[in-house]
Amino acid sequence: MGQIGPGYYGNLIGQLFQQVANAGGLGDALAAQGNGNSVNSGFSPAQSQLAGLLLLDQLVGMRRDISAQQMSQLIKQMMALPEDIQTLLSQLASGTSDKSLIALKTLLAENPQASITGDAMQSLIGKNAQDAMQKLTKMLTTNQMGYSGESQSVSDLLRVMAQLGKAAQMPAVDTLKTVMLMYIPWYPLAAEQRLDLHLEWGGSEDQGSGEDGDDVVVVMYLETVTLGSWIIRVGLQEGTQCVFKVQAPPVAETLWSDLQKECTRQLAEDGLPAPVWKIEWLEVPKSNQNKTIESLESPTNIDPQPKLSIFPNKGVSVITLNAAYRLVRLIFEADERGRTHANREAVNQQQS
Repeated sequence: MGQIGPGYYGNLIGQLFQQVANAGGLGDALAAQGNGNSVNSGFSPAQSQLAGLLLLDQLVGMRRDISAQQMSQLIKQMMALPEDIQTLLSQLASGTSDKSLIALKTLLAENPQASITGDAMQSLIGKNAQDAMQKLTKMLTTNQMGYSGESQSVSDLLRVMAQLGKAAQMPAVDTLKTVMLMYIPWYPLAAEQRLDLHLEWGGSEDQGSGEDGDDVVVVMYLETVTLGSWIIRVGLQEGTQCVFKVQAPPVAETLWSDLQKECTRQLAEDGLPAPVWKIEWLEVPKSNQNKTIESLESPTNIDPQPKLSIFPNKGVSVITLNAAYRLVRLIFEADERGRTHANREAVNQQQS
């Protein structure tokens, strides 16, 4: 057997998950494997049995708590979603469910105007979540996995899957926020962390103008545990160059250079030019805490453009969405490292 890639076991788990649901239980699915009745292509019975053990460990093993990152991975596996958001964006923009489609870099090189519509996101996320919920419920109710009904993690998983299944009924902007959150890569966020999102028409000289998908600006409000509150606007100029307008608290200033460099590096890997960065260091007013993004008070002279009441018909640029995601993930990852370090220091102080 050749070298096993990082997505190998995730693919096995996803495929066996389908088999378990179809067969009525884990035992029947593995028995079908042994009889050569596998619906898999390219996986031996032994490999699929290994996937069954991994799935069993992740679901039945939920009697113990699992991390938010493990929860996020499991949700994407059950929903048959790609492991990375770049592949998902490419999938949505190209209108295919084939997970082996061209890489995002290739897609953008061939079609830099590629965009994603709200309908495409709602349809994919809503349908896949509903299907996964039905399969999970069937697997649990057959009781062939020894589930006792006492797992908080399984209860959390069922609750999250039910929420995701309503994506088709949510406003498309809310579905977009959910997609970003699913790839942070832990989901749901910690109670102290928050992401709100809305869309604006580009209206400045460096973020376009007009009313089409290429000129939509993604606006995000972040609350973190160790890095304060952020307001981030991401748009485009000159076709493929991203423009970041960032308002951040001084507590994040020491990390900003590294965050900016890493985001620029990642965008270069996507085949995109170096972005334009505009950063302002100031505290977000305390009155903004616990408000919705629609009611936030702008702490600077940046003049927000009118918010979009509906998702634009032409969709939102894949480049803009990818750039917004990359920066948000980097900020939350830095915050998580800071939170872990603070917790470790607190434990050490208690023990000393």
